[in-house]
Formats: sequence, structure tokens, C-alpha cells
Amino acid sequence: MPEQPPLTVSFTYQYEDFFQPPNAQRSIFNAFSGWTVVIVGVLAIGLLIAITETGRVSINSQALLIFIPIAMLFIFAVHFSNRRSARLHRQQWESHTTHRTWTVTFSSEGITWQSPLSLTRESWALYCDHQWTPYGVYLHTSTTQHILIPARAIPRDVLPQLRELLRAHCSQSQGFPVLPPGPTA
Repeated sequence: MPEQPPLTVSFTYQYEDFFQPPNAQRSIFNAFSGWTVVIVGVLAIGLLIAITETGRVSINSQALLIFIPIAMLFIFAVHFSNRRSARLHRQQWESHTTHRTWTVTFSSEGITWQSPLSLTRESWALYCDHQWTPYGVYLHTSTTQHILIPARAIPRDVLPQLRELLRAHCSQSQGFPVLPPGPTA
């Protein structure tokens, strides 16, 4: 393979790189699991109130008049608690994360990570695989750890060269060679 010139990308990590924005598509389970809990909780509370008020399991208009305001308060509390929790999570991430600009250089020798506070050179042997997603490229250092290079940081003109470089140096095929079995006695 001919020697390619180093490829350089610069970026600053953003909250959306690691956490999906609220309007991003979610799985059906995630989208409805919270509301399923709310509905089941409201129904259980309403049934409990109906049984307590009437002494039997039938739901009449008097039980519904008690049930509807409590159900509305419960839904209101859960909805605003979820919104507040999401807002606090983002505020905490933004206040505790160092917002450094990273310059990442990919070359045939490895990857160089540079920020205003550090310079790290890593050989390709550190990375066992890579994965392209709509959010960027994940460089796997093990089966459970990875590093994200955001898609927004990779210029379109560099993309084919970066794909080829990662395919050549950072794939699952690396590792110890598989040798044929030796002679048996």
C-alpha cells in the first residue's frame, strides 16, 4: 500500500455526540415504556381509590370524579420530573466536561490525539476494530471500550481516505496469525 499523507480532523465534543437529542428517533420500547408505567400507575391508584371509596370493585361516577384529578396530577408530576431530569443531566455534563478542541491525526504509524493540554501518540495495535455509524466512527480498543470521532468533524473530501486507512490498519482481522496444526507424532 502506498504511503498516504496524514489525515487530520479537529472537533470539540458536544452533548449530542454522546446523548441523543430529545427529538431523535427512539425505539418503540423506549418511547412508550415511560408512559406505560404512568398509565399503569394511574390505573392502579384509581382502582385503589375506587375500591376504598365504594367498598367494592365497581367504578361509578363518584369514583371517577376522585380518580380524574389524581390521574392528571400524577401525569403532570411524571412529565415535569422527566423534563427536569433531562435538563439537569445536560447541565451537569456541560459543567463537568472539559470542552477542549481535539486535533486527531491519522497516519500509517497510528493515531495522534492533540489538545491544548496534551499530546498522545497511539499505534494501530491499540485498536481492534472500527464501526461507522450516523453519529461518527467508533474506534474500538476492546470489545467493551471505544472512542468516538464525531461525523460532523470528518470532512467529505477526507472520508474515503479515512475509510481506507481504517480498513487497512484497524480491523478485526488483526491479531495473532492462525497457523495450521503442526505434525502429529
